[in-house]
Order: sequence, then C-alpha cells, then structure tokens
Amino acid sequence: MSITKLYTGISNFIVELPDDPVNHVRHFFGMSYWQSILAFVFLVVTVGILIYVYRKWGKHRAVFVAFGIGIIGAISFGLMYQFTNTLLNEAGYNWVSEVELWLSLISSIFLGLIALIIPFYIFTSIIKVINYKSGATMKVKTYGLSFAMMSVMIIIGITVAFALFPLVKLINTNIDYLPEIVPFSGDHDHSAESLVSIPEMVVGWVPFSLTIFSSTAYIVSVIVLAIIFGLIIKFTKKTNPEASIKLYNFFDHFSELINVFFRWVMTLIPFVIATRLAMVGIGINWDYWKGTLGVVAVYFLGLLIIATILFTITYFAMQGDNKFKRYRKHIGPLWVNSFINHNVPSTVPITTQTSTNLGNCEEVSIFTSTLGSTMGMVACGGFFPTLITLFAMDATGIATPALLAFAFITIFLISFGSTGQASTDIVVLFTALSILGFSAEQVDTIITIAILLITFIEPFNVMMDTTGHITVATVTERYHLKNKHLINPIDSLPKL
Repeated sequence: MSITKLYTGISNFIVELPDDPVNHVRHFFGMSYWQSILAFVFLVVTVGILIYVYRKWGKHRAVFVAFGIGIIGAISFGLMYQFTNTLLNEAGYNWVSEVELWLSLISSIFLGLIALIIPFYIFTSIIKVINYKSGATMKVKTYGLSFAMMSVMIIIGITVAFALFPLVKLINTNIDYLPEIVPFSGDHDHSAESLVSIPEMVVGWVPFSLTIFSSTAYIVSVIVLAIIFGLIIKFTKKTNPEASIKLYNFFDHFSELINVFFRWVMTLIPFVIATRLAMVGIGINWDYWKGTLGVVAVYFLGLLIIATILFTITYFAMQGDNKFKRYRKHIGPLWVNSFINHNVPSTVPITTQTSTNLGNCEEVSIFTSTLGSTMGMVACGGFFPTLITLFAMDATGIATPALLAFAFITIFLISFGSTGQASTDIVVLFTALSILGFSAEQVDTIITIAILLITFIEPFNVMMDTTGHITVATVTERYHLKNKHLINPIDSLPKL
C-alpha cells in the first residue's frame, strides 16, 4: 500500500465522517456487521488470555491453550456461519470477509515479519558457515569432509521426501486445494486504491508487502552476495587478519541480533494457532486442513526411512566390535535428550559425548557436533520443508518435472544457508514457497499448517538432526583412520 493510498483513505474517512459517523467508523474498522464485532472481541480476548498464560506458564502451555481457544472459536464461528446462512440464505457471506480480516490479522503480521527477517537471516548464516571457527587441530581434509557430509545430510532428507512423492499425490487426490498458480508470478499487485479497514491498512502496508523480499530475485541475490562476502572475509585472513576478524565479528554480532528478533517473532505462534484454527469454522481454507493427518503419516514414514539410512551408514563406518549393541546403547540417551530439548544447539554436549562413545575422537566429535548446530539439518532443513513443499506443489498443480528439479536445488541451497537456529524449517519452507511463486495467501495458509505440525513433531526433527551429526562424525573418523591423532581407542571410551 502506497503513502498516497494511505493518505487518501484517511482523508476520505475524515471527510465522510459527519454524514454517517457510527456506520462509517464501524466500516472503517472492518466491523460493518455484528459477526465482525464478535470476531474483534474474540481476537482481543484471545490475545489477553494467551499473553497471561505465556507470561505465567511459558510458550509450551500457551500453545496448548491456543489449540483449545482455536477449537472453541472454530465451533462458535461454524455455528454462527451455518445459522446466518440458513436464516438469510446467501446473505451471510457478506460478513465472512470482515471476520476473516480480523482472524487472520496476527498470522498476516507474523508472515510479514518472517519475510522481513529471512534475507538477513540467510545472509549472515552463509557468511558464518563459510568462515566457521573451531578449536580443533584437524587437517584440512577433515574440515572439508565434515562440510561435505553435512551437505549430504540435507540431500538425504530432501531425497527421502521426493521418494515419498507418490504418496503425496495419493493423499492430494481427493483434496480440493487452491486454483493453479503461475510459477514465479508472486503476489505483489497493489493496483487497488481503496482503503477498507484499519487492519487491512496495517497488514497491507506494514509489513505484509515486505514479502516481496522473499521473491526469487531478492533471495538469489542475497545468497550470491553472502557467498561473496563470506569468501572475502575468509581470504582476507592471509593478507589482513585483523580486518578479517573485525568483519567476521561484525556479522557474528549482527547474526545474534537477527536471531534475537527472530525469537521474538516466534512468540506469536500460539496467537497464530488460536486465530487460524478459529477460521476453520467458517470454511476458510478447510480443504487444506483435511490433508493434515495424511501429511503426518507420510512424515513419520519418512523419518523411519531416514533413521534406517543413517544407521546403515553409521554402522559400516564405525570401528571396533559389537557395533549394533554400542549404537543402540548410546543413541537412546541422545534421542531422549533431543526430544526434551527441542533445539539442536542445546544438544551439542550430549551429541559430542555420544560421538566419542561410538569410537570417534574428541576433536572430530566436537567439531562435527558444533558444526551440526549451524548446518546439515537432515529433518528440519531437508525432509520436513521439502515434504510440505511437495504437498503444496502437487495440490496447486505445478508439480512438473522441471519445477520439481528446481525445487530440489532451491531447497538444498536455502537449507545450506539457513543454519541450525530456532525454526529453521519455517525459514526454509517460507523461502522455498516464495521462490516457487506461491501467493502470499497460499504461503500464509501453508505456513500455518506447518506451524501446527511443528508444534508436535519438532522433537522428532531434532532427534533425526542429531543422529545425522553422529553419522557425519563417524564417517569423518573412518575416512581419516590412518591419521593416528584422530583415533580414540575403543577400550578407552567414556561411559554415559
């Protein structure tokens, strides 16, 4: 929304106010009907309750409360929708758009803030990955192999998702999604010059229009610039080490600032869940929700396949005897810790210890575990966002072989640049959908479903991510078996 549009809307509001002040104010605030007033009251009450729960008991309980509020809202608005349409025939449709406006307010702002953060997030992440620092005294080949294997973890996750594409098509067969979209078209048509309401002004002007930053041209440019800056900092170490350190520290601090802002934005998730669930009651995007159970079923099947692949690679790369027994004994505590923490960086100590218990030297274990907290997300960065993207591509009719291949490459590049911070899967999914040409409304709905799923399955994502980091450490150790300084004798392994 342009400044001219905003000025015109406010001017018209002031000029027209004396004619019919009550109805004009109600319309300006998107409350022309009594149903809209109820939606506004529902939004205010929901925000108040969730803020109280969030501050008193934390995010996790707020999420469950949000589900409860959302279900109550869905039932209430569903009954209201049926009653109004039955009583007034088709006249009930007049208020639906206004109710949707209020109920989607928080999720639209959330989406806009995510779009605003993503370019900076990916930019600093790529620079940090290229210039990764470690205290280990390993050979260059060890570093290179670790980076390569982390990339393989991402590829494994993406490949498993693509292997399950026939099941994706089967689930989508009887689900009527949004109409077919035009790839790379985006959704940035701001030709309309009418101001409907205050919520539309906020969401349409700031910051919803910032989703343009996630278009193909912008994201590709950000990735290219990040690689250039990262390489400049890396190669400047030889000629001007002091300047290189200062540049890296600057981007490191900037990355921390972005991560803090990102965590603030993620606090909106319970509010998004509550208000978006309430929209189901009036039939908005209902067809998207019908496939959720199918997505979950395919997701857990994919995790089982990934776990089998990672175990097989690790088994053949491990040293010593009783490999299966040692793997089973030490991977269990790692999974429990990963499930409880819900966060890859916080599992670094236990991942490192598990790695050394499997026969990997301390240097390799520390390096790969720490590196794994910044990249190489087999589930969060690879499998899960790819699976949701494939569901969306098939449902909207753009799953052609060429675009599927493009999606594979795109998701890999984004995953490599989106480090193992909080909600990497959201960053990868949002960026991939935007690059593939999904409209803002479609991205909003798909991201909402992804958030609902992530609320319950993220612990399983973290379990697979940390398992992948163990695999990387084991393969790296086996490859450099002849380098005696990298060997940790099996009989001297520490116990959990």
